Amino acid sequence: MIFAASIGQRLADGRVSANLLTFYGLIVLVILAGLIVRALLARGRSRLTALKGFRWIQNIGQEAVPRLRFLVTLLSLAISLVLTLGGVAYHWAGRDVRQDISDWYQELTTGEIIQLGEALGLLFVLALGSWLAVRLVRRGRARFAGSAPPRTRRNYSAGLPCSTECRSRWFGF
Repeated sequence: MIFAASIGQRLADGRVSANLLTFYGLIVLVILAGLIVRALLARGRSRLTALKGFRWIQNIGQEAVPRLRFLVTLLSLAISLVLTLGGVAYHWAGRDVRQDISDWYQELTTGEIIQLGEALGLLFVLALGSWLAVRLVRRGRARFAGSAPPRTRRNYSAGLPCSTECRSRWFGF
């Protein structure tokens, strides 16, 4: 009876729910990230199969993508298991995530906040620049495909003009 009452008191502690909720949230984030990566791999596989004239890439994609998706699943499960064990050890060590975050926040300086803002700003500028570069390449690809020389390296020795299929292969990758 005393043993059951002591377990009830330990589970009623606010520290348990705070630690449990924090580590559960981290596990959910890991699982969601794994699902997003799996979806991106599946989308990339379907885009690889849409390429014409690149059979070797299609074959590699058909073999590699299912294995990579399985690897991402295993990695997500392994990270979730490590987070679970870490959460249990953290709680058994007598730590409280609310107190630790409060202590960290009180020691946070203005300089660290500015550094974080700069890093996030640079990351945003990098993502925006990459997005713009891809858009410019995609727009310019059609223009360059139309003005490509009539002979390419593939059929230059034969002296044949490059067909529409040939140009789409050169500029579609």
